[in-house]
Amino acid sequence: MSRFASSKFFGGGASSSSSDNDSDQSSEEVKEEMTASNLKKGAKYMLGSDDEEEEERIFKSGATKRAEALEKVLDETRKHANIADFFQLDTDIAKLEAEIKKAADQDVFEEKGAKLPVNVLQLLVLIEDTINEVTPDQKKKMSKNNSQSYNKVKQKFRKFLSSTGDDNMVYEN
Repeated sequence: MSRFASSKFFGGGASSSSSDNDSDQSSEEVKEEMTASNLKKGAKYMLGSDDEEEEERIFKSGATKRAEALEKVLDETRKHANIADFFQLDTDIAKLEAEIKKAADQDVFEEKGAKLPVNVLQLLVLIEDTINEVTPDQKKKMSKNNSQSYNKVKQKFRKFLSSTGDDNMVYEN
């Protein structure tokens, strides 16, 4: 025993020996628990374990993944347009534009990108209605950030509609 273990600050000599035995027992228990947990972790990586069912892998084509990503962006944008959250709509329009371009490049849309799906057109109309419904009185009541975002969304949306689409079929028409 060290000279500090018998001092009054670290407990008496007799009680420290019993605590040493307790700590030895608890360290053995911890070691046993660690080895058991390591075996459980290793078991999931071992081949041929009968107690776990095998997970089925789902393979998706690129067009399916692109369509799902577009649908996710459409849902988020629709939610933000319904509550007139122009701050989030600002970022959603950029995401939507990127997803539409990616989907058109990968021929996800009908007729190789020449025609937008109905759900995309409905969302564009919803965004336009949300922008047009704001009156000057409502704009004055908006917070500074929301008002600035409203102006950005209005400009971005008009630019998006006028600059995208084929020459004879601009989205604005």
